[in-house]
Amino acid sequence: MDLTYPPGSTTGGVRRRLRLRDAPPVLIALALALAPARAPAREAPLTVLAAPSVGDGALGAIGEPSWAKYVAAWLGRYRVVAFAGSYGDPSVSDCRKAGADYLVVARFALRPQLPGTPMEYGRTAAQSWVHVVDCVTGAVRSDGAFNFESDPLEPGAESPDSRWEREIPAAFAQHPLDLQRPARIVSVRGSLAQVAIRDRGLKPGDVLRDVSTAGNELRDHPIALTVKRISTDGVEVEFDSTSDVPQSGDYVLR
Repeated sequence: MDLTYPPGSTTGGVRRRLRLRDAPPVLIALALALAPARAPAREAPLTVLAAPSVGDGALGAIGEPSWAKYVAAWLGRYRVVAFAGSYGDPSVSDCRKAGADYLVVARFALRPQLPGTPMEYGRTAAQSWVHVVDCVTGAVRSDGAFNFESDPLEPGAESPDSRWEREIPAAFAQHPLDLQRPARIVSVRGSLAQVAIRDRGLKPGDVLRDVSTAGNELRDHPIALTVKRISTDGVEVEFDSTSDVPQSGDYVLR
């Protein structure tokens, strides 16, 4: 890189140029600061099929759009796809068709008050059971309840939704959803394959299983993958190439 000094000037037909290594430190720092930086490659976020809903008895307590907004904000670190079905909760099959890695079902309902648990006048008790399902295997990854207690509704409030503006985000913030990236095959060569997996407990000789194609079609008979080498990028595995052969993008389980 060259810096012209003075910029664009010539004297006696001779252009004076100052090489970067000869420039004053302040000019070097300025040149480096203005130079375009190459951003590091980032992994695409996991895709979540979200199915928020409000129970019939709670429709007067919060609107469905507001509840969907709170759930989407909780899942903000992921790529969220809204379930477009008109009736009932989505299935694992719906999740796979959407190309999602996980399914999150979150239903908002009023929470009955138990005897001996008084609540301040004007507040509303609610609860949401949240189910998180791995769309590759169909396994439930988490299943738990969030309890909410609204603020009193302010006089003149246009919507009952405003009573939840503090409570629901605060409750979700205490329990962020940490989803693990599924292990996948990134390359296949002969009887060897490279698997992108984050599992520090793996060692040579351990056996992994190729359980699903890149298109989320479960295999009737998983392919056994024996760990040969471990690196910072994942593991190299070996398989029996005389039977089913894994393909790039396949999902792998331990």
